[in-house]
Amino acid sequence: MDILFGVLWTVLYFAVVLLGLSAFLKLVVRAPKEIVRKTQHLGYAFSIFLFMYLFEPWWVSVLVLLGFMAVIFLSVWGFERTPFYKRLLVDRKKKGGEIKVSAVLALSSFVILIAVFGNVLPHGSNVIVATSVMCWGVGDAIAAVIGKRFGNRNLSWPGTDKKKTWTGSVSMNIGVFIVALIMLLFYNGHPWWIALLMAAVVSAVATFAEAYAKNGWDTLILPLSAATTLYLMTWLFHALGVM
Repeated sequence: MDILFGVLWTVLYFAVVLLGLSAFLKLVVRAPKEIVRKTQHLGYAFSIFLFMYLFEPWWVSVLVLLGFMAVIFLSVWGFERTPFYKRLLVDRKKKGGEIKVSAVLALSSFVILIAVFGNVLPHGSNVIVATSVMCWGVGDAIAAVIGKRFGNRNLSWPGTDKKKTWTGSVSMNIGVFIVALIMLLFYNGHPWWIALLMAAVVSAVATFAEAYAKNGWDTLILPLSAATTLYLMTWLFHALGVM
């Protein structure tokens, strides 16, 4: 019964936030396409709290995530073949495909984060999982929106995505730093100097990960990079005896 309750709440969340809100922003508000896209990304990001807290033990959450991944992929695959798809949602690919791939990548990262960084590793925790996802969701949204609006100088380092701008990367660095600091201070009560140091390092790593990730793979690479960084620093502080 508890699992069914969690599934129903999660389905309602996805229907309202990912489908309803996106359609409202596009059809009623006439918001820019990038705003709609990043609203979809933020919707996925905040859903991590549902999967972490509505399903116990953690392996049930992983199984539910795998189920949602399959259902969303097949549903979007069918829906993107209808004339309503592009009218309601924003997909940068002509023939569709971006939304279902993004969903699979996002939920795949959730599976890895909850299983590995939240439970299997000895110093894993929910704060690492939640902070990593928030760094991706908020940071990526800020980088895309501000970068496209104000960026006029593209990244030039070898291997980086040349479509991305310095303005977007700097904005992301600041956004991730603020989000990580808030999460580490108030979500888990880290000492201020540890939270400050961890936020500074994870924001730098996330910015580089986003700059080098191409074709939407930042949806997977960015949160896993952030989680790895947070975990290694947590392990180090435990080894030093300050946590």
